[in-house]
Order: sequence, then C-alpha cells, then structure tokens
Amino acid sequence: MHKSLIAVALYICASAFNFSNAQFADFKTTEKVLGKMIKNRSSNFVVSGDGQRIAYVVGTGRYDAEMGPSESWEKYHLVVDGKVGKPYRRISEVQFSPDSQRVGYISTTAVIIDGKEDQAFGESATDAVNQQIRELYGLRFSADSKSYAYATSSINAEGPAFIVLNGIKLKSYARVHNPLFSPDGKHIAYSAQIANPRRELVILDNKEGPTFDHLIEDDNLKFSPDSSKLTYLAWPKHNKPAQYIMVNNGREHVVLLGGEKWRTFSPDSKHLAYAFETEHKKKTILVDQKIGQLFNAWGLSAPIFSPDSQRIAFVVTTHNPSLRKGQVYTVLDGKSGKVYQELLLQQPIFSADSQHFAYGAFNGTSWMTVVDGIEGTHFNSVRDLQFNPTKEGLAFIAQVGDKFCVSYRGTNGTLFDQVVDLQFSDDGNTLAYAALNSKDKKWRVIINGKESPPYDFILAKDAYDHKTSTPQSQSSLRFISNNQLQFLATRGDRLISVKLQIP
Repeated sequence: MHKSLIAVALYICASAFNFSNAQFADFKTTEKVLGKMIKNRSSNFVVSGDGQRIAYVVGTGRYDAEMGPSESWEKYHLVVDGKVGKPYRRISEVQFSPDSQRVGYISTTAVIIDGKEDQAFGESATDAVNQQIRELYGLRFSADSKSYAYATSSINAEGPAFIVLNGIKLKSYARVHNPLFSPDGKHIAYSAQIANPRRELVILDNKEGPTFDHLIEDDNLKFSPDSSKLTYLAWPKHNKPAQYIMVNNGREHVVLLGGEKWRTFSPDSKHLAYAFETEHKKKTILVDQKIGQLFNAWGLSAPIFSPDSQRIAFVVTTHNPSLRKGQVYTVLDGKSGKVYQELLLQQPIFSADSQHFAYGAFNGTSWMTVVDGIEGTHFNSVRDLQFNPTKEGLAFIAQVGDKFCVSYRGTNGTLFDQVVDLQFSDDGNTLAYAALNSKDKKWRVIINGKESPPYDFILAKDAYDHKTSTPQSQSSLRFISNNQLQFLATRGDRLISVKLQIP
C-alpha cells in the first residue's frame, strides 16, 4: 500500500465541541472529527444503516482523464472508517450489513467480506496476464447480518456458475442469477439455468423447483413480508406465463394465473396482487386470483396496499407515453380518480393509519399534490411526498422557479438551491431535511425551520456530489430519538459526525 495513503488515512485526534454562536443557539450541536478525507475519491459515500460508518473508493497510480470515475485510475482502494484497503483494478457493490457491523464489496479477483478475501469458487478469478475469467456479482447480506451470498460465473460462458453462501460453494449450474435472502434472513433463493437440455428453475434453500422454458431474470423472485412464501413468474413449455408460489420451505408449489412480474404482497402477507391481461386484451388487477375491474388501457402499475392491508391502489396509463401524451389516473378501492397528463414516478402513498391517500400530478402546465382527491397548490415540480407518521399533514419538496422549499400543511418553507432527504421524527413533532444555499455554497440541516451550522457537504440522500457529478444515493441523517438528530458532513478535508439536540 502507498505510504502516502497510509499517512493521510491516519485518524487525526478526535475532537468534540459545542457551537456557542447565537445563530445556532436553538440546537446543542456536538461535532466529532472522524478523520481526514482521502484524495482522489471516485465514488459516492456509502453509509451504514446506523449512519455512523462510512466507506468510499479512492484511486491511485496513473490517471486517464478520458475514462469515467470508476475506470480512470490504475488501482482502486476502499476506505472504510478512514482505513485504506488493498488495491484492486476495480471495486463495486460496496455495502454495509443491516446491523452496520460488517462491510463487503467486489473486486476483479475476489469478494471481500470484513477485510478478508473470499475465494470459495476454488480458482483464481484472473488468469496469468491479469485478465478476468470469472464474473462476481449480486453480493447480499441477510437481514439478520449473519449471512452473505454472491454469484459467480465464467466470463466466456464456459465452466460452472454457482452461488457462494458464507464462503461455501453451492451446486453448479450453467448460469445463476442474483441471490435473494428472505426478510427474516432464514431463507435464500435464486434462479439458475441447466445447459442440456436448456431449462430454467428456482432454488430455495438448496431445494430445486420445477424446470421451465424461461424465467424472467431481474427482480423476478419476491418473498412475502413474513418470509413464508416465495413467488416468481415462469413460462412452462409451449404455454403462457404463470405465477408460481413456493410455500412450506419449497416443498409445495401453487400455480396461479400469469401476469406481470411486479407482484405485491399485503403487509400482513395474506394477500397477493399483480396486473394481468385477459384473453380479450383487457387489463385488470388480480387480488388473491380474483379478477377485478377491467380497463382498456396501455398498462397498469404494480398495486400498493395500505399499511393495514385493507385498501389497494394502482395507476392506470391509457396510452404508451413514448408514442403520445397519455392520460393517467389512480384507482383507489375500485374508484377512479381524476385524469392527469402525468403522475409522479414516486408511487402514491398511504398515511400510517391507512386513512389518507396522496400522489403528485401534472395537469399539462404545473405540478401539484393530490390528497384524498383534493388538489393542492401548483408548483414547477413536487417530489418526496411524506405523511406525518402520527398527525394529519403531508410534507413534500416543491420547486418554485429555480429554487426549492419544503411545503407542509399548506405552508412553504425557505427557498434554497437544493433541498433533499426529508424526514419526520417518530413522534411526528419534528421535520428535518438538508439544504444548500448558493450564497455561501454551504449545506445545512433544517429542523422545524431552524438552521444547523454550515458544512461543505452533508451526506444526505439525493444531495448532488460535485466530486462524482452524481447524487448521493444514501443518507446519513438519522433521528436517534425524537429530540436528537445525527448526520455525517465534511468541512475542508475533515469528515465530521454531527449530533443536534432539539429542544
């Protein structure tokens, strides 16, 4: 490892202090310096689930300005909590386990778990001239953080492909797809292909299901929230697609009518819904195999259930939006809403008590929110709709001209150049978000309208990262109690952990 990298990676002495500036007197602000940022960062920040650990990729060696950030440098290192890892030609799929205690990522030659290379595939991932011969992909941690799994296959389609579970190689197939853990972390499933004759199947906990002509590869497998059922869409030989449910730990299969792969379980796992096209080209939503209202439409969205599992909603699109301006509308509990030119890509949402329903809509000239059928104020755009978890009221980010603000209960907040990562405290009394002010080019967290101290950058979801020219994909903002918020930020070359005490 480069000595210079080791030098800059050493933690400076951790320090904590409270701001006494009257501008920030509303909060008791505690900052702890975690260390210096390493130069040549080539990736967004990856944040642990508890918001207190951070990882990112840096480059060393020769630099090619014509290549993208993930290809420009000769070697790459993963920096985790300020410690610089081993150099590799490429690093991808960096992630923390759900409990924030473990970290894993994929290089060209190995999967690295907790700093150790896992090479359970029994052969080098590269040949003598350092050309990759095996592909490594689909790294996952289980929900309980006790297990990890990934897939590996031959680059030239010759040789075996298989899943590696906790360092143990599972059965070989011609091809395998990304593994999926159940929500409780006790089950693992994946799809695979047999070569001669060419057939495809689903494997659940090492039990093979029936074989098919074809299985949709991406996002096809779906567990129920209680982990008792696994569903997938498949094509039996010379037949139309059918939905299959594996139950009783894979020992029993239930065959359902075919439809879209975007299936939805109710939160209580008792109901399954998905879009379906009848023989007469009518579209409908099947709920527990019961055909609902029929539509002459281009498409239906994946249905969504309310938190209490008693209500269901979906979006109807009348025409192919790539060919002409279509018309879209929501259907809630069988009743169609007002027709609009466009709806927000964010799914419609229910309130926590399942009593209220909201979405964003475009009428051809402006955007608005629609709550229980009632239109709100018109804006240039709206996004990130959220209901207060305990009280009535919808919050969202609105665009006014070229500025953004948070609108809550009909009141608009201060305008900023960027507004991201809207969050409520569990008791619903506090609303927080991150914002950028172009006047001083500083980021702040806004809590119930009051500003935190300024920072060069805040690790907030969707905050634009000028270093990588992409939005930050993960958030470090966390309510650790109803009156305390923490987040990670940068000031100069220092990475800082910040805690704000809310009076």
